[in-house]
Amino acid sequence: VYPGDASRLFAFAHGDALKAPSPELLSSPEDRHPAVYCPEREFERMGIDTPSQTNPKCPWVFQRANAGYELCTSYPEELVVPRGWATADLAAIAKFRRKGRIPTLSWCGGPDMDYASLWRCSQPENGFKKNNSCPQDQ
Repeated sequence: VYPGDASRLFAFAHGDALKAPSPELLSSPEDRHPAVYCPEREFERMGIDTPSQTNPKCPWVFQRANAGYELCTSYPEELVVPRGWATADLAAIAKFRRKGRIPTLSWCGGPDMDYASLWRCSQPENGFKKNNSCPQDQ
């Protein structure tokens, strides 16, 4: 229990910043939650190619790959994926992965670290011991 006034907790203190109009009415991610974490700005900081900061040398690209949470309900709508992956590839990979958790970038060292990166995803749907894999896993 928080000592004192519970309205000073992070959830209450920053809740007003999240009470923006519907995202469909706004033009950019910054308009949605200006005082809260913005994934596009965070990935720009890492040197990722984004709509507002293009970087053709980066092998990764920020996009709305999970629009409407159609691929994975536990991932955000905006993800960083390898530059060459097509939407059809992402859908095939999502079907093969547990809960649709496709490989997506969590961190990138940027150009100073030759775009070294950390990724997250789930195990293949068929399980680790059966050694089943799809072409994207090979």
